[in-house]
Amino acid sequence: MSNLVARIEALFLEGTFEAICSAIVIYLSIKGASIPAYNHVRELAECAVNAFLTKITNYERKMKVLEVLPQISKLFFLEGL
Repeated sequence: MSNLVARIEALFLEGTFEAICSAIVIYLSIKGASIPAYNHVRELAECAVNAFLTKITNYERKMKVLEVLPQISKLFFLEGL
């Protein structure tokens, strides 16, 4: 799990603004052909967001990353993942 959190955190720190979204977080957490459970993806995202927030000072990037957690809920519950 820590490897996945590190990959998500690296995306938050170094990725383009267009790449920072819930879909890429879900993609990074996929194993094989199945989408992991909501709670697993949410936990990974929360860990990465919390680690990220202590390391970045760019306000726009912080706001973009903070959008990821609500997007994950929307994808899972409104889109039926």
